[in-house]
Amino acid sequence: MTVMMMLAAAVLAQDAPGVASRAELIAGHISAEDYPAEARSAREEGVVRIRFEVNEDGAVTDCTVVGSSGSESLDSASCALVSQRFRFTPAKDAEGRAIAETRTQSIRWALPIQTTSDGGPLLRVVVDREILPPTCRVTSGGELIMLSAELCERLADGQPSSGGDTPISIKATDLPGLLSRGFATVVPSGNHPPVRAELTDGYISVEDYPAAALRQRQEGAAVIRFRIDTEGRVRDCTVAISSGFPLLDRASCRLTEQRFRFRPAQDADGSPTEDERLQTVGWEMAPVSR
Repeated sequence: MTVMMMLAAAVLAQDAPGVASRAELIAGHISAEDYPAEARSAREEGVVRIRFEVNEDGAVTDCTVVGSSGSESLDSASCALVSQRFRFTPAKDAEGRAIAETRTQSIRWALPIQTTSDGGPLLRVVVDREILPPTCRVTSGGELIMLSAELCERLADGQPSSGGDTPISIKATDLPGLLSRGFATVVPSGNHPPVRAELTDGYISVEDYPAAALRQRQEGAAVIRFRIDTEGRVRDCTVAISSGFPLLDRASCRLTEQRFRFRPAQDADGSPTEDERLQTVGWEMAPVSR
């Protein structure tokens, strides 16, 4: 199976006083062959946001994940590969001396559509485990197809579960037979089961802690309510339950609106529709060493 990993083109430099010229990448790559086997077999995808230092020799040190992809394998591989392979011409100060510089970079790991050994396509089956018993749905040719409870249970058995959708597949060539034998049913337009919005991208990391809240040692958890529009963007965020600190409350809504993106919810016709969510954003500082 072929896999693909796209490296984000934009590399953002952190504010660094005294930097006259920034470090410049001169070597380093991440290719499809680097996709972690564990993540590939689990069909894990996502964007990893990492922060690292380019030292005076142009080598990468102190790489950390500041925005997780949700996959431990992808997170670990991102830092390991960048640390091993990437080399830079070092940043320089106003006097032309090599100095260290901190960088933040996003790495997107994406798998292509699967195919069978004979080249035929596979259809993605979405297993919704938030419904009991779980339901399985497939979209083919613009039609929504629901799999039988028996087949859904067999497909979902042993698959990883994160409390929501689990990606698995069936052969497209098997679908006509499943329909004829009653293992799958085409859902008429207007009778589609509602589909909730699904998070596709977004993070809040320790680097986002409001500076004033840090200085005042403020901690807490804000419960926010927001609307997800038909394009998957977050709108009208409000604080349902305060963390006890306005700085943390405002940051929770602001960051969620700026960064979070969803696959839009669908109505009974299968058309994008708005959805509403409650989400808890926890703010906790590292313990003070003594």
